[in-house]
Amino acid sequence: MDSIAQKPLISINICTFNRAKLISKAIESALAQNYLNIEIIIVDDNSTDNTEEIVKNFTAINPNIFYYKNAGNIGITKNRNFGLQKSQGKYIAVLDSDDYWLHENKLTEQVEFLEQNPDYALVGTFTKVVDSEDKEISTLKPETTDESIREKILLQNQFTHSSVLFRKDSLPTYNEKYFIWEDLAAWLDIGRNFKFANLPKIYTAYKKHGTNISQTRKIKGVRTLGQIINDHKNHYPHSLKASLKNKLRLIKSII
Repeated sequence: MDSIAQKPLISINICTFNRAKLISKAIESALAQNYLNIEIIIVDDNSTDNTEEIVKNFTAINPNIFYYKNAGNIGITKNRNFGLQKSQGKYIAVLDSDDYWLHENKLTEQVEFLEQNPDYALVGTFTKVVDSEDKEISTLKPETTDESIREKILLQNQFTHSSVLFRKDSLPTYNEKYFIWEDLAAWLDIGRNFKFANLPKIYTAYKKHGTNISQTRKIKGVRTLGQIINDHKNHYPHSLKASLKNKLRLIKSII
C-alpha cells in the first residue's frame, strides 16, 4: 500500500464568517475522509461569534489544520484567494463552513479520477440540499461528462462549490472583480484549458439558508453574472440564451 507521503497532498479550503454553530460539522466531515494526506486551511473573515474558539479546539489536536483570521471583513473572493495562497497541495478541495461531506471516500475517488485523467482539472459530485435542521430538501444531479457540462454551464452552474476538487495549478486565483458567482467564473476559467467532470454520487451536503437578500444585492448579483457570461461568451455555447435568461432575472429583481 502507498504511504501517506507518496499520495498527492490535498489542501481543503474552508472560508467562514460567523458559522460557529456549523463549522464543526464541516471540519469533522473533512477529518473523516479516508484520504489522509490532507491539510485544512481555514480562513475566517473576522467572525464576531466564537468561531475562533471552536476552530482552535481542532488546531490544538491536529497540526494539519491551519487557522487564519482577518483583522477586518474583506469578502468571500479575497478570502478564497488567501486560502489558495496558503495552500501547499497539488489539489484543492473546497468546503464552505456551512456545508459538509457525506462519504469518507469522496476525496479518494476524486483524486483517483484526476490522477488517471490528466486532461481533466475539475471534478465535483452530486449534492444533497438540506435545510437548517439537516433535513433533505432536494438533490442536485448536474451533468457528469465534459461535453454535457460545457453545454449547460453558462445556463446553470454545474458544480456545487463544496463538492469540487481541482488542480491548484489550473486556477492561480479567483477573479476579485466578482463579489458573487466567483466560483462559476473560476470554473469557466479552468475549462478554457482543461476538461470537467462530476462523479454521479451524492457525496456533498449543501445547506440552504432562509435568509433574505436585499434588492440591491440581488440586482448587483444579476449584473455580475451578466458580466461573467459576457467574459466567457466566446468559449462556451448558449451565451445569448444565458444572457437573456439572466436579464429576465434582472427584470424580476427590479419589479
